[in-house]
Amino acid sequence: MVMMRMAKEKKKKKKNMKSSSSSSSKVSQKLEALKNLIPTSKNNYNDRMAMMKPTDRLFQETADYIISLKTMVVILQNLIEFYGDTTTTASTTTTTTCENNNNENVVLL
Repeated sequence: MVMMRMAKEKKKKKKNMKSSSSSSSKVSQKLEALKNLIPTSKNNYNDRMAMMKPTDRLFQETADYIISLKTMVVILQNLIEFYGDTTTTASTTTTTTCENNNNENVVLL
C-alpha cells in the first residue's frame, strides 16, 4: 500500500515538473512575442533600466509604450476636436468637373 502511494506521488511530481516546464516555455514564448511588439528606444534606456532584470525591463518598456500610445491618442483626439470633424460622406460631397492640361475631365471634390 505504501509502495503504491509512493509510486503515485512520484508520478505526480513528474507530471508537475513537465507541466511547470511547459508553462515556463509558454511564458517565455509570450514574453518573446511581447518583446517583438514593443519598439526599442535607446532614448529611454538609462542606468535604472540597465540594472533591471530583462523581464522587469520588458514590462517597464511595455508600460512606457502604452503611456506613449495613450498620449498620442489624446493628442490626436484634441486635434480632431480643434480642427473639427472633416470627414464627409458621399451624399454631402460636392463635385466639380474641370479640364486639366491634357484636356481630360477631372473630378474635384
